[in-house]
Amino acid sequence: MFSKKFIIVVALIAVLIGCAKSEKKKETTTEKSTVNVPVKAVKPPSKAILSTPRIFTASKYNDEKWVNGIFKKDKNLVLITIDNKISTPIKVGYTLRFATAGEALVKEVGRMDYPSYSTLFVKVDKILDSKNDGNPTPITIVKFPIVACAYSQPGVWKNGIHLQTSGMFFIAVPHKEMSPIKIGDKLIFAGAGETTILGINRYEGDGPNSSIMITVDKPLDPVKDGAPNPITVIIPQ
Repeated sequence: MFSKKFIIVVALIAVLIGCAKSEKKKETTTEKSTVNVPVKAVKPPSKAILSTPRIFTASKYNDEKWVNGIFKKDKNLVLITIDNKISTPIKVGYTLRFATAGEALVKEVGRMDYPSYSTLFVKVDKILDSKNDGNPTPITIVKFPIVACAYSQPGVWKNGIHLQTSGMFFIAVPHKEMSPIKIGDKLIFAGAGETTILGINRYEGDGPNSSIMITVDKPLDPVKDGAPNPITVIIPQ
């Protein structure tokens, strides 16, 4: 009999290609739900899972329109400087915590890259205080949504939930994008409720996306917890 680990690795072959195809428009209505590809199409899981930063400060930028990185006019726009080599760590739908404004939902994100750094233009749903929320006060990511990959394979995967390994599911991210989650993060599922991430593995395929396999400390229900149900990531503070 094949070992469970072997079955999971073989299943990943179809997963990596299947998720890549899910990003594209279907060319025909008879497209198969699974794709068989050579084993070499899947590289071993990454040993180090690099994740995006979670604590920031507003830019030091000041002029007639900006004070400590906060826009004077609308007061709901903040400039954040990041390393230009990393993927954008803040996205629409994220919740940030400011010193005075408290928790604020991200409504828009823009990015400008320069030779030695990048600037994010982050618009939130709260009025910000340029003195207490602007530079150098920390801005922290509190929570954000993710969703399991909409992938199914009879007997192995359903709605991105692994049917043979308790608590395992996966998400898809672009190859150059770092992982948004870490071991120890809390995940809140529609069915399973609050869970804790116990393990993460990343697999690179030939398509546009990487698959991040996540194992939590509770069994998951493919219908209640899998795609398209939202999953909330709660970051330990």
